[in-house]
Amino acid sequence: MNDSGVFLIFPKQSPSGVNVYCEFEGGKAWTVFLARRQHTPQENFTRPWRDYRNGFGNPLGEYWLGNDNLHALTDRETRYQLRVVARSLEGVERSGEWQMYQLNLNQYVTTSQLGDALQYSDGMTFTTMDSDHDAWPHGNCAAFTGGGGWWFRSCSDALPTAPLSKYGDEDDTTLSWKIFSPSGPSAVTLSEIRFMVRRQCSGRC
Repeated sequence: MNDSGVFLIFPKQSPSGVNVYCEFEGGKAWTVFLARRQHTPQENFTRPWRDYRNGFGNPLGEYWLGNDNLHALTDRETRYQLRVVARSLEGVERSGEWQMYQLNLNQYVTTSQLGDALQYSDGMTFTTMDSDHDAWPHGNCAAFTGGGGWWFRSCSDALPTAPLSKYGDEDDTTLSWKIFSPSGPSAVTLSEIRFMVRRQCSGRC
């Protein structure tokens, strides 16, 4: 089975299963837990803690798997890889990979095409508009950056849950990646981004 598509998986706390998009590439299967793209209707990522905990959206369009499901899926006994695929408004696509253990980032893969905009958020607790756990002393990063939840610090080099840009503007409140190239800072507004994980010891979703 090598066709990407929607599959029913069974994280530990979801006995009835949850639908996810699995992406197959080069014999590897990745479970997508965040997908953003131009889509009609556009999914609303300005949501409270409860929604980010439970998950929302449609795996065939835009969605967030849910923090509870993500936590159950990436158990502490297994090492995982994180892959991020980002596309700029100009159509340039880059991907990056990180080694993961219990949602903490351990190692940025140096052959990645996408710059490491996640290191700044390493070790942080998830923040939403109604549940502030970031390190910014002047307010709530989720509210400041457009309403999407994330592992903000103060606030973030990656804004994967911020609203999509309507006019191609680059600012602190739209979907963006602030280190688009590994060679250095290069803030880019994005048209699409996907976050996905897989077990290092297995190619299965």
